[in-house]
Amino acid sequence: MHFLRTTTIAIALAFLLGCGGGGTPVMDTGPGDSGADADKRDLVKPEDSTGPHDGERPDGEDDTPEDEESSEIEPGKPGAPCYNNSECDSNLCVEGSEGGVCTQYCQSEGCPEHWYCRGMSIGQDVVFICIPEGANLCKPCSVDTQCGDGVCLETAEGKFCTRNCEKYGCSKGYECKEITHGGRQSKECLPVSGSCTCSEKNAEEERPCEQRNDVGVCQGFETCDPRLGWVGCTALEPSVEICDGIDNDCNGVADDNPRMPSEECYNETPGVEG
Repeated sequence: MHFLRTTTIAIALAFLLGCGGGGTPVMDTGPGDSGADADKRDLVKPEDSTGPHDGERPDGEDDTPEDEESSEIEPGKPGAPCYNNSECDSNLCVEGSEGGVCTQYCQSEGCPEHWYCRGMSIGQDVVFICIPEGANLCKPCSVDTQCGDGVCLETAEGKFCTRNCEKYGCSKGYECKEITHGGRQSKECLPVSGSCTCSEKNAEEERPCEQRNDVGVCQGFETCDPRLGWVGCTALEPSVEICDGIDNDCNGVADDNPRMPSEECYNETPGVEG
């Protein structure tokens, strides 16, 4: 597949990165990708041109996109999984919350529940297509233009996309909150857990954690709670060594330098003599 870079609208460089032959919107894989690799995935990257272009959202008809999580959608139809535009009857494959999904234009017909109609720039034209509401939520980013109508919000875990919720509500696991970003206030969907790396998708997952102070650094594990974020770090709080058979300062050796004054430190191990 031959990729033509969009040069007419600067904002499209970050979000709608390229257009394939025949005017079909596609995602540029960027420098460093071979032509063969670039053909594997050419998802449309939706972008508001001057703001939200929201169409009506009726009850939905048979030919409108279903919930993107449905597993019974016919291949090529709106809502079906896809990796490139050619897999979709509409020739439109967009980024969803869990990968690419086929969609459709929405200038003459609205989008169903959990989808919304957005205007996106393709060259000098603006077209309207149905986009899954969770398409950008908590996706890593570097600038606002990568986040559609949301913002690229800096957190303790890094920078992640939000989604504006002044008109539409938020997906499950997210809540609408007012934030200040770039000197202006807006209402954005933010994760209930307070973490973009902990959600229902990876509930009960464990990751390394640590406790650090002037004495040392102790390692442990913490668990993902979709309601609270990462909790329950098992790492000890580093402390000065005492004679208790525990590596209190986490330097790899127990009772190696117990706090003075102290007698010689002996610890018995059951079943071991000598």
